[in-house]
Amino acid sequence: MAILKGIGNPSSKSGGAKSTLEYVGKKAALTKGIYCSNDWKEAFNDFQNTKEFYNKETGRQYLHYVQSFKEGEVTPEEALELTEKFCNKVIKDNEVFLAVHTDQKHTHCHVIVNSVSYVDGHKFQCSRNDLEKWKEISNEINKDHGLEIPQKTTEQGKIIAWKKEQYMALKKSLKNKEVPNDSLNLVNSILEISKCCQNKNEFIEKMDSNGYQVDWQDHKKNITFTVSENILTGKKNKFRLNTLGKTFNHEILSKEGLENEFSKTREQYERPELSRVNTGKQPIERTANELSEHQQEAGFRTKVDDRAIQQNGIITRESFRESFGLRRVNTLDDKRHERESKRLAEESERELKSRNEQQQRSSNKIKRKINDRGFDITD
Repeated sequence: MAILKGIGNPSSKSGGAKSTLEYVGKKAALTKGIYCSNDWKEAFNDFQNTKEFYNKETGRQYLHYVQSFKEGEVTPEEALELTEKFCNKVIKDNEVFLAVHTDQKHTHCHVIVNSVSYVDGHKFQCSRNDLEKWKEISNEINKDHGLEIPQKTTEQGKIIAWKKEQYMALKKSLKNKEVPNDSLNLVNSILEISKCCQNKNEFIEKMDSNGYQVDWQDHKKNITFTVSENILTGKKNKFRLNTLGKTFNHEILSKEGLENEFSKTREQYERPELSRVNTGKQPIERTANELSEHQQEAGFRTKVDDRAIQQNGIITRESFRESFGLRRVNTLDDKRHERESKRLAEESERELKSRNEQQQRSSNKIKRKINDRGFDITD
């Protein structure tokens, strides 16, 4: 199984291209140049010569992709061969430097593309839609080689970083708790606070008290969070909920997700209340047969008086009192409903506790993900 990823936002300085080529070249088990040298130093010179020839020395200097293979699935030579086949299909007129790394459990191949075409001097373009098409081509090549094709599913809590700076910041923060990260702190606050709110207004109020101003308007598609200056650690102070949802991939991180969470919380709080209301205020009704069972339980031999039976065959607490003047059955009945109410309340409390524990595990899973499985970095 091969997974193709794009590392976004490369440097616009020539030194950035050189340092990237040096990094992937020095650690490589195998290297290969397509329309450039197999040596990373000479490949950098080839890149620069093309830019100078077309007077395209400014702007984006290179593009960086990684094709990773399942552990033990391919040899370094096979990884290089498959990646070269892929590049020959999708990159026609640009110099490409390939470097196979075996420093991790899974073999992977770095693909460094010169941003300027050596044929016509045009800048290389690759949108997210193009990258999706590339992945399909990669899958076809690897399938022909007998490799497993990755399924298009994303595990909840699995972090996807879209930019290199974001990747490095999250990685540093998750590895070292003393290094704060505003987006990670915001997500944790959203997950924690949403669990104990029953509606939008309550959520906005509690987020505000924790240093986050919430712009949530029904006519707007998105929800925006502004981090107050007293807790802000970085430069960016505004975050959109849908962007956080794409990065941290959690079901709560959307308008619909928050509304569903509020609804669940309301249900948990309302169920015990409804039980108490039914017990304390509404008349308890029963059939004549059920009343007879209560009488036997109370130790009475008195037959049911016909006057107590309503036209629909139901006996109410009030009519029972009038017919028999008994209070003991009512006491037993109250105890019975008190026990039932207590049982329902305990059940609701257990369900709420279980749901909170599950959400806490999801939140913790996000924090552990960088150490356990790493980031997905998509252009």
